[in-house]
Amino acid sequence: MKKILSIFVLCVSLVFVSCSKGENVNPPKDNPVAKKDNTTNTSVTKKPSKDSLKNYLDSSYTVAINKSFKIKINIWRIRESKEKNHYDHFCRLEIYNEIPDNLLQTIDTSGLEGIINVSFDDFNFDGYKDLYLTDGCAILGNCIGNVFLFNTKNNLFEIAHEFDDMTTIVTNQNAKTLTSTSRCCAGAGYDINTYKYIDGKLTLVKSISEETPGAESDKYHYVIKELDKNGKMQTIKDVYLKEPKLDDN
Repeated sequence: MKKILSIFVLCVSLVFVSCSKGENVNPPKDNPVAKKDNTTNTSVTKKPSKDSLKNYLDSSYTVAINKSFKIKINIWRIRESKEKNHYDHFCRLEIYNEIPDNLLQTIDTSGLEGIINVSFDDFNFDGYKDLYLTDGCAILGNCIGNVFLFNTKNNLFEIAHEFDDMTTIVTNQNAKTLTSTSRCCAGAGYDINTYKYIDGKLTLVKSISEETPGAESDKYHYVIKELDKNGKMQTIKDVYLKEPKLDDN
């Protein structure tokens, strides 16, 4: 029995020594398995580089300010994501004389909140188109922005603060009036204000307000006010209607 046990122990020892010799505990340094690779199997979300977020020239076109004077305008936007899109805010406008092609003015719009739209219209009815910069107009269509009137003395656009409280401005060139339309209360009401230049000053001459049916009334409520000859706004109509059909005359 002792003899058998001795043979068993001897065999186990031989197997252990054989396995130890065949195992390489410290792989050589040139073994790729032993190298630490910090770049493999690593998921890293890289932030956009400064170059990818830089300002970019969005569009360039010519505008006739009147029959004899044209400008070229370059619109620069701030890239706010990897992809360029219409909702990238304006950062500046470059205005050139069309002939010769020299820079007349740079308007820094970075301080004007949310500006993404540009249009031209004659807001003071002097025969020269002015500049209108607005935001995205939101869900209710209230376009908030700034009007820059064209100064014929120096051929520059100058911000006109008398328009600051107006929204969604539309001109009527025949009547020489401007309307400012604003919807509120999730679309449950609106105000339409009409302005006209009187003695060179932009003056409110008519206002129409509407309230849709709600908790207080099941009818549409309209109030119309007009400027009287003494320069005061007077209520000329205050009605409740079953249908939104107002005769504002």
